[in-house]
Amino acid sequence: MLMLNTMLLQVFEGMKEKSDSLQQLYNEFMNGVYGQSIYPETFIQGSARLSPQQQFAAYRGSVVGNLSNVLADIFPSVNRCLGKNFFEAMGLRYIDEHPSTSPSLDNYGQAFPTFCDNFTPLKEYPYIGDLARIDWAWHQAFHALDEQVLSLTAIQGLEPEQYLALSLQPSESLHIIDSSYPIFRIWQLTSGSQGHSEHSVTSLNFEEGAECALVWRIGYDVGVASISKIERRFLRLVENRETLGTIFAILLSEYSQTQVMTCFAGLCEKQCFVA
Repeated sequence: MLMLNTMLLQVFEGMKEKSDSLQQLYNEFMNGVYGQSIYPETFIQGSARLSPQQQFAAYRGSVVGNLSNVLADIFPSVNRCLGKNFFEAMGLRYIDEHPSTSPSLDNYGQAFPTFCDNFTPLKEYPYIGDLARIDWAWHQAFHALDEQVLSLTAIQGLEPEQYLALSLQPSESLHIIDSSYPIFRIWQLTSGSQGHSEHSVTSLNFEEGAECALVWRIGYDVGVASISKIERRFLRLVENRETLGTIFAILLSEYSQTQVMTCFAGLCEKQCFVA
């Protein structure tokens, strides 16, 4: 029995060594794909037509090209705003710094808005990160699961105690983008089928200040809208899981009853909440 256990232990150790070796091989190969210096002949056998270096360059070009196309698809407003050449060059830098770690390319690009915030060549265009956040929110909303919408009629049919104790559930597709810039108007200028020039964006009055954008899905359509301070306040309180009674009490200390009820009805009409 002791001999059998020793044999099994040796087998398992051998399997682990092979597994570790394969993992190391994979890591080194992918590091090369994303820009580090490697020796392709370590991984690839040359052919009569292509050397290991040429085969590896072709593979790397395919991977980087696919990721570059994904960024352009997910961030179309940023692409139009900056122009194809600038966006592609910036995308290559992002790909080098943020390799894909998911088997699904739908998940690629999450860090891109923050990357834009910190990308030195965009220092004169500080709103690009927020524009990227709208594009990313649109992408997430589009791929969100279908949900059953909570109607205002259903809420009004509750008993008063139930009505005030209700905790609204925001749609999974709903995203709020706070910006120090007129971000919704910038998005409007850069999201149409016809591209707009950078001059169109800079012609905006940036001194008008902050704007809050809402991104959410209605059926098969994704909506993007600018929302008021009271709408933003209402939705943030919903996100904090406050009851409807608490939300009303807080907002009625700042706004009139008409403003609060109009806000609530409008958000229900936008289908921001789910059952």
